[in-house]
Formats: sequence, structure tokens, C-alpha cells
Amino acid sequence: TNNFLTGTLPSSIDKMLKLNYFTINSNLFTNTIPNSITKLINLLNFNGEYNAFSGEIPANIGDMQHITYLQIGYNNLDGTLPSNIGSCVSLNDLYLENCYLYGSLPSSIGQLSNLKNLYINNNQFTSQIPESIGNVTLLRRMYLNQNHFNGSIPDSIGNMNNMIEIYLHNNKLSKNLPVSIGQLTQLYRLSMSHNHITGPLPDSLGFLRRLQMLYLDHNKFSKSLPTNIDELSSLNEVFLNNNHFTGPLPLIIGKLSSLEILYMNHNKFTGQIPSQTAMLAGLEYLYINTNKLTGTVLSEVTSMISLKSLYVDNNDFIGTIPTIFGSQLRTFNIAFNSVTGSIPITIGNYSELHYFNMSTTLIGVYGGYWVYVCMGGGICMYVYVFVLYIT
Repeated sequence: TNNFLTGTLPSSIDKMLKLNYFTINSNLFTNTIPNSITKLINLLNFNGEYNAFSGEIPANIGDMQHITYLQIGYNNLDGTLPSNIGSCVSLNDLYLENCYLYGSLPSSIGQLSNLKNLYINNNQFTSQIPESIGNVTLLRRMYLNQNHFNGSIPDSIGNMNNMIEIYLHNNKLSKNLPVSIGQLTQLYRLSMSHNHITGPLPDSLGFLRRLQMLYLDHNKFSKSLPTNIDELSSLNEVFLNNNHFTGPLPLIIGKLSSLEILYMNHNKFTGQIPSQTAMLAGLEYLYINTNKLTGTVLSEVTSMISLKSLYVDNNDFIGTIPTIFGSQLRTFNIAFNSVTGSIPITIGNYSELHYFNMSTTLIGVYGGYWVYVCMGGGICMYVYVFVLYIT
């Protein structure tokens, strides 16, 4: 481990029949992993990650029925995952990430009844995620992200009730999020961003009360948010941006007391900012820009004690710029609305503010440019200067 060993693994490796643990990670080994390694019938742990192995995974990998830990990611391996991988029935941990593996994930993966961690992210797997994966009920972490999986998420995912982390982002998944997702009551991280998933969020999502991180951005979700979203009281980070959500921002959002990051921008939300949003005392980043929101930007929101970044631009807000800002506010974007009045004189009191965008589409505005302005007390910010024309 962590040396500068080079060369290839000799095929005579199969002579070490009593070998239990074989760790050669973080070296410079090249060429293929010899198929003879599958004859080490007593091998329990093989860690060969972070080398320069190439070629295919040994074809007889299924002969290693006693191996519990197989870690050969971060290599130049290509080819498909052999279908006999399902014969490695003792596997607890399978790490094949950051290689060049392609083809479909074999349905025999469902035979790995002892598997707890599955990392095959950053490869080139295609086709659908097999329904049989729901048979791996002890699985706790499933990383299938950054591949080319397509089709629907299997409904059988609801059987995996020991799951705590699911990463499916950056694939080509489509259709609706299965209702069975609500059965994963141990889940605390769910990432499905950058796919083509459609339809409304199922109400069953409200059963995931241990969920801390929810990443569903850059999909095609639509309709209103579930009314029971306030049940997700453990949420720290929520990314729902770049979808097709409609309807008002839910009033109950103020009950998400653990929330620190909330991205709901680039949707079709309507109505006003709920005053209950001001109850989110720990919220640091609020992005609700590029929607169809109306009303005023509440001073109760801008004065939230932890808020660092507030983006409300590209909506239909009216009124004036709020006169109260939280002391931590660093970036505030209210551009392209219909606000009126002047810049609050109190803005000079906020030493952390370094980006303040209030540009807007006013009649008579031809264009403009950004300038960097520094005031007393070391306060600097970007300000958009308008160029007006007279007709």
C-alpha cells in the first residue's frame, strides 16, 4: 500500500492458497488483473484500487465465493461486469468506481444478499437498473451516479429498508419517482439530480424523516410540492431547482428547522414568499429566483440571522428594497423585478455584503455596466449602472 511498486501481477499468484488479505492499493501496477487470482479460495479481502490496471475484470470472478471485500476502483479497467458476480455471495463491499466499465448491471447482482456497500459510480454502465437489486435488502450505500443508466427507477428499491445513502445523479433516468421510496425510513442522503425524472413528488417522500440531504435538481418534476414536506424535519440541504414545479411555496416550509441550504430557483412557483420562511433561523442560502413569485420581499426574510446568500431575482416582486438585512448577508440579488424606491441608507452598516444586484428591466433603460464601488469602513460591492435614453 502507498508505495511505488510497478510491473504486473504474476499469474503464479494462485499458489498462495492460504492468503486471506491482499492489499496492493495506491501503487503503479499495470496490465490486467490475472484470472488466476480467482483460484485463491481463501481470499477474503482484495484491495487493488488506485493503480493502473487495465483490461477486463477476471472472467471467473464468481469463483471467489468467500471474498467479502473487493476494491478495484480507480483503475483503467474496461469491459462488462461478469454476470457470475452474483456467485460472490459473501461480498459485503464492492468498489468498482472510476473505471471504464460499460454494459448493463447484471441481474445477478440481486443474489448478493450480504452486500452492504455498492460503489460503481463514474463508469459507463447503460440500460436499466435491474429490478433484482431490490433483493439486496442489507444494502446501506448505493452509488450508481455518473453513468448512463436509463429508464425508470425500479419499484423494488422500496425493499432496501436498511439504505442510508442513494446516489443516482448524472444518469439518464426517467419516468416517475416510485412511491416505494417512502419505505426507506433509514435514508439520510438521496441524490437524483441531473436526470429526466418526471411527474410530481410522491407524498410518501414525507415518510423519510431521517433525510438530511435531498438533491432532485435538474430533472422534469412538476406540480406542487407534497403538503407533508414539513415531516422532513431533519433536512439540512434541499436542491429542487431547475424543474417544472408549480403552485405556491408551502407555508409549512417554516417547520424545517434544520434547513441550511434551500434551492428552489428556475421553476414555476407562484404566490408570495411565506412569512413562515423567516422561522428558518439556521438558513444560510435561499435561492428562489427565476420563478413567478409576487408580492414583496419581506424584511423578516432578509433579516434572518444566519442568511448569507439571498437570490430573488427574475420574479414579479413589487414594493421597495427591504431596509433590514441580517448581519451575515454577503450576496443579495433582487434584479429584474418591479421594485421601486431607493437603496436603503442602512445598507452601509453591513460589512459582509459584497454582491448587491438590483438591475431591472425598466422602461427607458438601454443597457448598463457593472462597477465595483468601495465605501467607508472597507465595504465594497458590485453595482449595476444604467444607461438611459431619451425618446
